[in-house]
Amino acid sequence: MTSHEDPLITHPTGFTLPVKLAVGFTLLYLAAAAGYAYSKENKEFLFHIFAVLPALGLICLMHRRIRFGPLMLWGLSVLALLHLAGGLVNLSRGVPTEGEKILYNLWLVKPYLKYDRVVHAFGSAMATWFCWQLMQRAVASKAGWAYRDLHPSGELLLFCILSGMGFGAINEVIEFYVTRIVPDNNVGGYVNNAMDLVSNAVGSLTAATAIKLHYWRKK
Repeated sequence: MTSHEDPLITHPTGFTLPVKLAVGFTLLYLAAAAGYAYSKENKEFLFHIFAVLPALGLICLMHRRIRFGPLMLWGLSVLALLHLAGGLVNLSRGVPTEGEKILYNLWLVKPYLKYDRVVHAFGSAMATWFCWQLMQRAVASKAGWAYRDLHPSGELLLFCILSGMGFGAINEVIEFYVTRIVPDNNVGGYVNNAMDLVSNAVGSLTAATAIKLHYWRKK
């Protein structure tokens, strides 16, 4: 299949119904989350909410040019929702948590797995998938290929893994600034930071493996 035969590529703007629904869904829950965070005077997550908006705008601009897959865009939307829910959903006293009674601190399997770690792994997996689609489409458009002609070689996937983990590192930088700006925050200390990075690595490796297995299955 060549690029001009792909319905997503031939759409005038790339904003098909599934893509519009993903953008609309994201804007809807961002507005709801902002209102809730403001009512609770949660300055930390107001900062996070408004940090998502420029990222959403940038992804939309990139999508107009290179046409990401709708499923990947929905995945990014779900990721932002999980992140915001983690800091805004309060838990009852009987629920096992580490520290403050919010969803981010929930022990899923105590003392090994927290909600926070799952979101970090999922986020890094989505970032790795995002980097792969970006590379596929950007290279293919420059070379005049169908984007599916760019195969996920080990070298390209390594680049995507490192890039995906890099996005996770950017999040840790943002969290560091949150600790400087918002004294009463729930970011955590050095061990939390290190475990976040480990979770990011697991997510990126999982996504790269899934991309390779999908390619082998389609061969």
